[in-house]
Amino acid sequence: SGLIDKDYNSRRHLLHKKGSPGAQCVECHMPETNYMVVDPRRDHKFQIPRPDLSVKLDIPNPCNRCHEDKSAQWAADVIDEVFASTREKREKEIHDAEIFAAGQQGKPEAKEGLFRIISNKEKPAIIRATAINILSRFRGNDTIGEIADSLQDDDPFVRYEAVRSMSLLIPKAVAASDHEKKYALLVPLLNDPTLAVRSETARVLTEVPAALFAQEDMEKFKKALEEFKQRQESIADRPESHLNLGIMYENTGELDKAESAYRTAIRLVNDFYPARFNLANFYNKMKRNTEAEQQFKEIIALDPKNGDAHYSLGLLLAEMSRLDEASAAMEKAIGYLPERARVRYNYALVLRHLGRKNESLSEMLTAHKTDQQDPGIVNAIAIFHIQEKDWNNALIYAEKLVALLPDAPGPKQMLDQIKQEMPSE
Repeated sequence: SGLIDKDYNSRRHLLHKKGSPGAQCVECHMPETNYMVVDPRRDHKFQIPRPDLSVKLDIPNPCNRCHEDKSAQWAADVIDEVFASTREKREKEIHDAEIFAAGQQGKPEAKEGLFRIISNKEKPAIIRATAINILSRFRGNDTIGEIADSLQDDDPFVRYEAVRSMSLLIPKAVAASDHEKKYALLVPLLNDPTLAVRSETARVLTEVPAALFAQEDMEKFKKALEEFKQRQESIADRPESHLNLGIMYENTGELDKAESAYRTAIRLVNDFYPARFNLANFYNKMKRNTEAEQQFKEIIALDPKNGDAHYSLGLLLAEMSRLDEASAAMEKAIGYLPERARVRYNYALVLRHLGRKNESLSEMLTAHKTDQQDPGIVNAIAIFHIQEKDWNNALIYAEKLVALLPDAPGPKQMLDQIKQEMPSE
């Protein structure tokens, strides 16, 4: 689509004196950003300035890059006044940035918008790939189906992100049928013409049992996995490469190499938290919980406000039956991660085990209020009321659980049990 025929050099359109820096088209439509502190680059997309999105989403806009003494609301008001004829359109449309923000917050209503972005081949590849990345947070067959289609996309960037997302949507700890599905979807991409795509495919396929591989596929897999290793070794001065190798070695059962890779990443950058988290979780799987605890505590020492570290430490301490310490760690985690319903859910479980029933129920109800679509939370509340023989409230949450999981037999059985226990009127 081309530009609308109008005078783009008028004072009204430019909003700045002709010939001034602010009157240059690129200043408003292709603003410059510094990368790596010293690398200034202009945006590759010619975009309409949207300070109204800065007001909504707290994201940058070209106007306030120069007018630092003014607010985003001031800039939005100027745009609305000068370009009043397009104000209604701006207010009615749902911008990609709004969909991305909702998706990053885990709002279910974002899924439909993400689907639209991904399927719109007129969108730039980086936008569609970003939508895939965000959509991968929403597990479900519809999500897998949408991203599976993207594995065949014409753009390698989109295919690459679709491969990565399959690792999240069908993780390592799943049923055999899910592994078979993952294998069937990804194996064809071992022949992908783009190195990044086929090597990433091999990395993700390390999560699949080797017994599933046909002989001809195994040879392609080994070749692509070697390419993955070479890609990481080519950037061996960066901690990310050793993190990636550590994950790969852990998946292939080469545990000594995995531990060594994680430690190398940390040695390169002491506060590279992804490697520290992975190393701690690795120790936990190996039943080396003292070392796992030490890793989480080192993260907290480096970053006292790291909510994920407090949460992970709390889960570990609960596993070690140190419930009072677990409770304290999770309480801190909630302070830093107030919108994470699962953090509050696990805190509530610990409180329940400590005999603090009323506090436990209060936290669980708050968790449900934060995320009303999590069936695990609804199930826990229903069970709490069943244990307390509070049949009326148990009925309410059992019905909610059936609505969330209409095809699962367990919730229906729970609902029938509650109805049988309820006193007849």
